[in-house]
Amino acid sequence: KMLAKVAREAGVEVFFNFTCLEMSNISQGPGMPKAFSAPEDLIAEVRRACIQESVPLCGENALQFGLPESPEALSQIATQTRGWATGHDKMHAVTILRLDEGFAREASLEALKEWISKL
Repeated sequence: KMLAKVAREAGVEVFFNFTCLEMSNISQGPGMPKAFSAPEDLIAEVRRACIQESVPLCGENALQFGLPESPEALSQIATQTRGWATGHDKMHAVTILRLDEGFAREASLEALKEWISKL
């Protein structure tokens, strides 16, 4: 919360960027062991702080994943971008990180196109 407050008090446009959008409290990703970090709860805590301080929130993935092979990761990111209600709690931008050499293949680009059209 204090980081969101500092961002607001700076008096310049600052976007708060948070990671782990593809993770859920149940699964940290395909083939990953169960972790006890509760990423959805962390995102919710950051979202509440950003709402309270009127700081725009953006997000990104933490883990590498193949777009067509991991529809659950894309679905989780989409869920996180929507926010809790219409208004200022929606994510302002999303960055997809850790793309590998397979990203430029047809299946990946089609999965990305389909995902974007649903946002």
